[in-house]
Amino acid sequence: MDAKSAVAGMDVKQKAIWLGVGLRLALDRYVERVIGFLDAGEPVRLWHLVEFLAGWDTEALAGQDTEAVDWQTNEDAEALGTLVHAVASRCRPWSWRDRDPSVNFVTTRDSAELAAEKLVETWTAMLARDPDVAAGNVLKALAEDDRLASWRHIVEPKYSEWRIARRVAEYRVPSVREVQETLGGGTPANAGDFAALLVDKLEELAIEIRHGNTDDWKQYWNDHGRATDPRHEDPCRDALLSDLRQRLVAGVDAQPEGHYADDKRADIRVTYGDWAIPIEIKKNSHRQLSSAIEKQLIAKYTRDPRSSGFGIYVVLWFGTEHTRVVPPCGHHPKPDTPEELKRCLEEGLTDEQRRMIRVVVIDVSRLKPSRRPSGSGESASPR
Repeated sequence: MDAKSAVAGMDVKQKAIWLGVGLRLALDRYVERVIGFLDAGEPVRLWHLVEFLAGWDTEALAGQDTEAVDWQTNEDAEALGTLVHAVASRCRPWSWRDRDPSVNFVTTRDSAELAAEKLVETWTAMLARDPDVAAGNVLKALAEDDRLASWRHIVEPKYSEWRIARRVAEYRVPSVREVQETLGGGTPANAGDFAALLVDKLEELAIEIRHGNTDDWKQYWNDHGRATDPRHEDPCRDALLSDLRQRLVAGVDAQPEGHYADDKRADIRVTYGDWAIPIEIKKNSHRQLSSAIEKQLIAKYTRDPRSSGFGIYVVLWFGTEHTRVVPPCGHHPKPDTPEELKRCLEEGLTDEQRRMIRVVVIDVSRLKPSRRPSGSGESASPR
């Protein structure tokens, strides 16, 4: 192949075809040569290459030879990502172009862009089926590359598919002993059990804050003789973290502001072994109350492989009067209770998100002073 692709006197189309054959036989060896070929001349080089490669895949699939289409992406993920970038960075997908409805013919460039789009779709699907971390890193880099913005509608869904494939591949059926330990409040058997354990502890804590006899709800308010204004989120997070730590089993660690992918930070990171579950905390007065699940917890923190896609969204409920941004709640214009707010936030999740993201709303609202019977000799108290 090396000698054939270097034969003098071949025209551009012939060189493109032989380099395409080289890609199919030895992707990692030929991808840099292809990039050099594309850089050395006019766009027609790309058109010849993608039409040949797309035709190869079409013929292979027609003959049900799927092995002729897929590369060994475990070994070639990085090389395949380089090839995707080489093609996608030199053209836009055909479906992205603004087309004139009056034009009823297909030009050479149109045909090539159709071929390029088909190849990028095929190659990124191959990466999505590969649960190896290398394939996920490649898809993530492609999805976040601003030079490939016109391709995001193709690449981002493939990255989401890879994350699902990764979670499936990582899942391990727990042993009987591990199941017994988890059910008995012991150590978790997998990331899903770990997230469920944390939700259970947070819900226990929510009951204690609301109904305990130590007025724990006051920790979330500026208290100058009486509860006045809600405290800032950092002190609220510290109070919640302190109480949560007392309920965690041995070996589980909870820390504030954990570092996650791309140097983003969650409010709390809870770790056990190789797992790390992010907890994002918002007050019900926060302006990003509705969007933080998608834009922060899911987009930034649950992408860490240690989370396996799981995350917990905690909202501190200070009362209806403190809700500024109303989440989509069907026929209810504004949640009046913590339970209604929880339902509204959960309704905003997709089925897949609802499986991975848990919402916990903790009622820390100020208790109104109770009235004592006349003549009791006792002043009103906040409980």
